[in-house]
Amino acid sequence: MDPSFRLAVLECEAPPTPVLKMYGTYGDIVKNFLTSVVETATYPNLEILKWNLLSAKSFPDLDTIDGVLLTGSQFTAFEDDAWVPGLTEFIQRAYAARKPLVGICYGHQMISRALGGTVARCPEGWELGVQRIKLSPMGTTLFGKSSLRIHQVHQDAVIQTPPGVEAIGYSAQCGIQIAYQRGRVLSFQGHPEFDVFITTHEISERYSKESFDKTMYSDALSRVGRPHDGLLIAVAVWGHLLNADQHAAMDNAEEVYETDALLRIEMAPAVCSLGDKCALPGVLSRSI
Repeated sequence: MDPSFRLAVLECEAPPTPVLKMYGTYGDIVKNFLTSVVETATYPNLEILKWNLLSAKSFPDLDTIDGVLLTGSQFTAFEDDAWVPGLTEFIQRAYAARKPLVGICYGHQMISRALGGTVARCPEGWELGVQRIKLSPMGTTLFGKSSLRIHQVHQDAVIQTPPGVEAIGYSAQCGIQIAYQRGRVLSFQGHPEFDVFITTHEISERYSKESFDKTMYSDALSRVGRPHDGLLIAVAVWGHLLNADQHAAMDNAEEVYETDALLRIEMAPAVCSLGDKCALPGVLSRSI
């Protein structure tokens, strides 16, 4: 039997009631998001270990998981809520243990904060609905195209990425839409896991709390039904999770040296704990 990939999903909040009834918790939504592409490629069985951040007394044992994903939330990532010190320490330990990290919205911001980046209110205010994300050359290589469309529901943003982490995507309103470090971090300000139903209720819940006016609300709803690149991003997230071991081996390459004008690179062998599951199709077969 093929091995499972054990993904700890730190649920940073419960979704709006209609979404919870339709799809379940954010951990369930993440599982639907990642398993949406399993019919088009060979992936290991995905085992989701849901962790309610607001009620959990501890964090996942790093020896029992293969990766970590932090979900979105209506909380503010630059404030010091009760769980923030423990979450920060856990992110740092997971990073040091070379567990691949994935962040979405609040999770994207918390990963950056924990690793030395800066989070603040987005200078341009709320970003809502499906928005176009332009990609850097690295982002274009990773996703196989020069731009993406992603659901957005946020007013906070990463202002500066942590050391070693690169901003590879940006929008008109947000300069750091996607943060990336090969084999270590892949995080999104937007919500690639959302669909029109989820985004509509997420925006409507915030409007009911008077987070923005009716004009902004109507404008946002006019964009939620636009096409988005959730499936493509799900494939990229799988690649990030499954190729982390290969990238760790590459990063541990022995010293590059030059002898008699011959440049030789001796590298440690790339080993993936999931065996041939690391051989992914399309853009993910590249070593990035």
